[in-house]
Formats: sequence, structure tokens, C-alpha cells
Amino acid sequence: MPRKPREWIEGAAYHVFVRGSNRQAVFLHEGDYVEFDMLFHEAVMRHELETFGWSLMPNHWHLLVACPAHGLSSFVKELNHRYALRFDRRWDRVAHVFQQRFGAVVQTTEEQFLWTLRYVLRNPVEAGIYASPLDARWTSFPATVGLTRAPMHLRVDAILDHFGDDVHVARQRFVDFVLTAGSNDGTALAVRPGSAIAA
Repeated sequence: MPRKPREWIEGAAYHVFVRGSNRQAVFLHEGDYVEFDMLFHEAVMRHELETFGWSLMPNHWHLLVACPAHGLSSFVKELNHRYALRFDRRWDRVAHVFQQRFGAVVQTTEEQFLWTLRYVLRNPVEAGIYASPLDARWTSFPATVGLTRAPMHLRVDAILDHFGDDVHVARQRFVDFVLTAGSNDGTALAVRPGSAIAA
């Protein structure tokens, strides 16, 4: 029986995650990350998406993104397909690279949104790949905190708005928020009162 089409909420923030087939690696060396990163940014711009954070892991990838009117399925399908073709050609493979069904969880509260953002940015650290989010190359954290140039689609302003009106103070609060050890254990989030969920 075919699966029902996903029902998307326009303007809502979604946590999208895509795993490798059978949880196998989808990035085997640095060149794979570089190629996916290029295709990712091209696809985001082509689909006119607004993003809040992402991270690339050895066997999966995460994205926190605002949902457009047409949903996110075509974006994920296009990105995965284009990358899979190149990955299979590079490594002389014919098997599926990604699982057929991707995950997408709508963020309904500010606390959920910020917890998810921190989870995504800390994922390489929690997995033992890097010692700190500051070291992680394949996430949006360096761009959000000003260490690298932020792409046009990354909503740095919307993210920092949760942490204060002064951009310098807000950025430092955001850095502290993400760097806090044990930050993904479900503890309360320290953000400014009354800030709305980014979308």
C-alpha cells in the first residue's frame, strides 16, 4: 500500500534528517563532504529555502529549515539523488546511498526549536568526531557565530533574535548555549522571554 503524501505546514520550522541506507556511511572522505556541501547550498538556493542550521555526519545529515509552500520533499529528493549519482560513480557502486524515507519533525515551540538546533550543531561532538562545535567543519555553527561567511539562506538574524536585541551579546549567548556541556540532556533553555519560534 503506497504511503500517504506528507502534509507540510508552510512557514513552520522542520528538523529534516536523512540516513544512509542500512545506516552505512554516505561520506567516505573529505571530497564527499565537499561535493555534498556544494550540492546542498545549490539546492537550498534553487528551492528558495531559509535555513537555521545543519550538520553532516558520516552516515547521515541534519537540517533545520523553514518549510516553503510546496513542502520539502522535492528538495530532499533532488539533493539526495544528485549526490547519490556522484557518490556511486566515484566509488563504483550501484546500491542505494540513502534510505528511501527521510525524517521531518515540525518544531512547535521555541524550546523544541532551540533544543533541536543545539542538538544538530552538537551532533559531531556528541559522536566523538570533534572536541568542540568550534572545530566542526561541516556544520552551520561557524557561519552563525561569524567565524566564516554565512550563506544568504542562513537566518542568522532569526537565530540570534532568541538571545537578545544586541547582536554582540546575542551571539555570545548563542555560543555559550551551544558549547554548554551536556546541553542535549533535555535541561531548560536559557533564552530571552517572549521570543517567537523562528520561521
